[in-house]
Amino acid sequence: MPSLIRIAGDPHHSHRAEALYGLVGPARARYFGVASRDELLLHRSGPGQEFLGGYDYYGVEITGYPAGWSVAGARAAITAGSRVLAHLLDDSDPAVRVGASYALATAADPDRRIRNDFTTWFAKEQDPVVRAALVFATAEITRAHPDPLDTAWMRELWPSCGP
Repeated sequence: MPSLIRIAGDPHHSHRAEALYGLVGPARARYFGVASRDELLLHRSGPGQEFLGGYDYYGVEITGYPAGWSVAGARAAITAGSRVLAHLLDDSDPAVRVGASYALATAADPDRRIRNDFTTWFAKEQDPVVRAALVFATAEITRAHPDPLDTAWMRELWPSCGP
């Protein structure tokens, strides 16, 4: 994971955006059939769902390693590299800016530092796709770390998203 963060942060590397998407893949719930962080890290097994020693279909990776541990590890690596990733919100390539917001959305943010970065860059951002990515990233990280300021900001933006 740290090597992918280094690749993404290297302005001379030709695959920075791809490194960001590779970085965030293991930290995403979609690989395990659930939608929230809370659900993702729960061990689930029940009658008719058990295999491989009691873990259900997303409780264990193909290697037999408990999935929740590796997801938590991926998110910890992203959190540790969040300062490098935050600098990428100012990159000249919109794909890198989107990838950085997508990665940062999986980081821990109890002090709102990452969400402050999102709102700061949203105000400066001209590309509508990147602006949308920043709002979606804020929504994801706010679900994990609820905060009335972020909720109010997103609600303020909501009317401009309609038809």
